[in-house]
Amino acid sequence: MTTLFIFLTITLTIGALAYLRSSLALATIALAVVLLLLTKITSGVVPGGVVTVMWLIGLAFASLNIRWLRQRLISAPALAFFRSAPPEISSIEQEALDAGTVWWAAELFSGNPDWNRLLQLPAEKLSDIEQAFLDGPVSTLCSMVNDWEVSRSGELPQPVWQYLKGQGFLGMIIPREYGGKDFSARAHSRVIEKIASRSGTAAVSVMVSNSLGPAELLLRYGSEAQKNHYLPRLASGEDAPCFAPTNPFVGSDAAAIPDTGIVCHGQFNGEEVLGIRVTWENCYITLSPIASLLGLPFHLYDPDKLIGETNDVGITLALLPGDHPGELYLISCDLKRFEDDGRIVPHAEDRVADAVAAGIISEIEAKQIRSTAAAVRRAIDVDDFSSEELWQVNHINDAKADAA
Repeated sequence: MTTLFIFLTITLTIGALAYLRSSLALATIALAVVLLLLTKITSGVVPGGVVTVMWLIGLAFASLNIRWLRQRLISAPALAFFRSAPPEISSIEQEALDAGTVWWAAELFSGNPDWNRLLQLPAEKLSDIEQAFLDGPVSTLCSMVNDWEVSRSGELPQPVWQYLKGQGFLGMIIPREYGGKDFSARAHSRVIEKIASRSGTAAVSVMVSNSLGPAELLLRYGSEAQKNHYLPRLASGEDAPCFAPTNPFVGSDAAAIPDTGIVCHGQFNGEEVLGIRVTWENCYITLSPIASLLGLPFHLYDPDKLIGETNDVGITLALLPGDHPGELYLISCDLKRFEDDGRIVPHAEDRVADAVAAGIISEIEAKQIRSTAAAVRRAIDVDDFSSEELWQVNHINDAKADAA
């Protein structure tokens, strides 16, 4: 019983010192004091072997104060284990990690932030142009929006949309050479902050157009022809963008996206062209009822090796005009999420009109349904199909839509 008491006391002592985050030197002294007391209290009561083991534990603990020994025997093996434990990072995840910076926020996660470094960072200020925009057009916009009326109607009034486009709200991050505002991230944030104090709907509409619109992707990865075509149209509001990253089954997890595009030959505008057939399903597309340009991410496959030697090309993004032709399939179950026995109704437009007339969906929901061509893709080993066969399998067997 005494032996159990000794080792329980040592364990509790070490646990308490760790909980209190005591320094290693202080913890060693405290443990030595406890061992001396235990030795004196249990003298003549416990076998000498127990006392020897007790002090060997103390000696091992004390040896941790020798840095090179601690690093070689404990830190290095532990680090090697934890490095091998996490799952492998995919190329897409690595690209996402490398896409931005962590700024001073990394200090917070270190557990010991350097507050002096934060204080030394210069305070960011808006430029005169940015401040004038905040005081002028943004204030005017706030006076035009009534959030109660927006909530009741379900959409921003047309005069507000015209003002957003005319004043360049949709092109704040686009460089001036393309007709944009070329605002800093600070100015972008301040604009959204002020609009949100008046209307969440208006703030999200401006925010999505800038942060989720295709402008930054075009600036980073677009060709000169694409930049010269799209960026001026986005900056002027001639094109209203939306982004479709959210799949009903995997959310916005780009690495797990089930939507697919197949490189193949086909007819477009009466000509035989090399293109991509895309099968996709999406939900929660902000601005989709009014968007004229859709950013659509999907997983691209090239089973016939038409554009390269790689079958699995990876995730890419297509820019589609809002009126791009496509086929929309709805389920004959009151437009709720499809069931296994749901019957596919190919006459989508008639079905939408009937649903609106019956009060099943609103006009706003009807606009959203008409603006997207949705389909569910199940996992298929593309190596077993040609591009045409794979398209037929996806199109016939898996073309079911989420029209909830």
